[in-house]
Amino acid sequence: MDGIPRAERGNNLQARVIAFLMRYIDEENFNDIIVSHAGYNRCLVNTIEGRDRTTPINSSNGAVYMIEEPFKNLNVEHKNRAMASKVYIVETVEGKYVVKIKDRPIQKEDILEKHLLERLRLKFGELPFVLNLTNTQQGSIKVLQFLEGNHIYGKLSEEEKKALKQKVKRLHNALRKMPMEHYEKTDLLQMMKNKAKHSKNKYVMELAQEILSDSRNIKKLNNSRYCLVHSDLNRDNILFEKNQNGTHIHIIDWEGIKVLPEDYQLACYLVSGMLIEGGNMNEIIKLAHEFKLPIDESYLLFLMKIRIFTGLHYFAEDKNKYTQLNKKVSKEILKKYFIANEKIRIYQKKKIKRKKIECKER
Repeated sequence: MDGIPRAERGNNLQARVIAFLMRYIDEENFNDIIVSHAGYNRCLVNTIEGRDRTTPINSSNGAVYMIEEPFKNLNVEHKNRAMASKVYIVETVEGKYVVKIKDRPIQKEDILEKHLLERLRLKFGELPFVLNLTNTQQGSIKVLQFLEGNHIYGKLSEEEKKALKQKVKRLHNALRKMPMEHYEKTDLLQMMKNKAKHSKNKYVMELAQEILSDSRNIKKLNNSRYCLVHSDLNRDNILFEKNQNGTHIHIIDWEGIKVLPEDYQLACYLVSGMLIEGGNMNEIIKLAHEFKLPIDESYLLFLMKIRIFTGLHYFAEDKNKYTQLNKKVSKEILKKYFIANEKIRIYQKKKIKRKKIECKER
C-alpha cells in the first residue's frame, strides 16, 4: 500500500506487527488465538516465518496458521544500558527496528516526541522516527526506526569531537525555533528543591545546597529565556557513523525534550556528552567558548552542576526497576557523575587560588 496516498506505509505495518509480537518476549507459556484482517495477518505470518512481508499467503476467510515459536526467525538483541525502559533491537528480513517496552501506558510526552521528530525531519537530518505506539496490559511498547552507527564511550578523536559539536549546534538552533506551547515548563530550582527534600544521599544533598545558595547565578537563571532543550545527551543516546564522507552523528533518544533555560542545552552537552566521559575541565571550558554564546563561565559551571545533580540523584536514589535490572551499568554511570562533580570543584578551587595569587602580586 506504499503507493496509496495517506495509506499506512509498509514499515508502519511491520512496526505494528513487531509491537504485537514483543508482548510475548518474556512469556514462556501462552496459548492465544489471533484474529485479524488479511493484510495484517500476511505481514504477521511472513515476519514470524522469516519472509518478506508482502509474500503471498493463503489469506482467505477462515484460513488458520499454527505458530509455536514466534521468535525463531527474528534476531532480537536486548540492550542492557537502558535506564527508563527495556530496549531491544529487532531484525526482520525487512531491516532493523528499535523497540522500547515501558511499564507505564502511553503518555503525552510520547505523542509530543513523535510529532517533534516529524517536524524536525527536514531541518535536522536523519532521525529515529516513531513508527508505532501501542498500549498493553502491562504498559506500552514503542517501535522506532533503526539508525546505523556505534556508541563511543570515553575520549573522542578530534574528528568525532568536531562532528558532535556541530550536531549539538544544529540541535540547539533547531529546538530554539520549535513551538513549545504543548510542553510544560520545567523549573530547575523547584525540581532540585523537591528532589533534595526527599534525598537520603548526603553527597547529593550537599550538592543541592551548594547550588541553591548561589544567589548570583540563581538571579541569572530566573531571567533566562526558555526554549525546547534535549536534556539527556549522554553517549548511550548518540551514535557515531563513519563513512567516506566523514563522521556523522545520530541522536537516537528524544525522550529528554523539555522546556528549559536556553543555556542549559550547552551545559547538558558538556556534562553528559563530554565531562562524564573523561574530559578535563580546561578542555571543556575551551569547547564551551567555541560555541560563542553570550554566557559567562561562572553561570555555565552553575548550570553544569545542576545537570550533574540530576544525574547523581537519578542513579543514587531514583532506583526504578530498570536501573535495578542494570545495576552494574547504573553504578558505573553514577561513578562518572561523581567524578565529574569533583572535577568542577577542583577546577573552581584552582581558579580561586590563582585569583588570590594575582591579587597578592598586584
